[in-house]
Amino acid sequence: GWDFYNDDNDPMDDNDHGTHVAGTIGAVGNNGIGVTGVNWSVSLLAVKVLNREGSGTGDQIVAGLDYVVGQKRRGLNIRVANMSLGGWGLPINNPDSDPYASAFKAVTNAGILLVVAAGNEGQNIDNPTGYRDKEDKWIDLRGLAVYPACFKFTNMITVGAISTDHTQAYFSNHSPNYVHI
Repeated sequence: GWDFYNDDNDPMDDNDHGTHVAGTIGAVGNNGIGVTGVNWSVSLLAVKVLNREGSGTGDQIVAGLDYVVGQKRRGLNIRVANMSLGGWGLPINNPDSDPYASAFKAVTNAGILLVVAAGNEGQNIDNPTGYRDKEDKWIDLRGLAVYPACFKFTNMITVGAISTDHTQAYFSNHSPNYVHI
């Protein structure tokens, strides 16, 4: 894999979220160790685009997506890409001319199922209001959209979080128009 935040070939997860997601995807089960993933026989390609605080730039995310598409074109059997990230910004009214949107679309056009996070601000994506951050500061989200969750590309699934009782987690973003699962 590749680390597009530090621009090197060491995509080691220093935030623990990628490791958690990788375990959910591919941890071997029935062995008495840790968690069980959904696919016990899978190869994973690590692509790091965020730093240890979970921050990065759109350019780093685009570079990571371009890398995945490039590896697919080189012959790697990439079937699914997970994007457990998101950010709020002005709505992208023309995805075909936006470089950020085009990178996500290129992944789906390459025949890769793209699984993206709905986000964790507890918002109705169709009509966000805002939330209080860790310092109790009001973060106004009115008029904004969360990406990549708000992209509607073929071959893309947006996933929200559930609680232990299998209901929507209080912090999960939600929407009948954008969130699939």
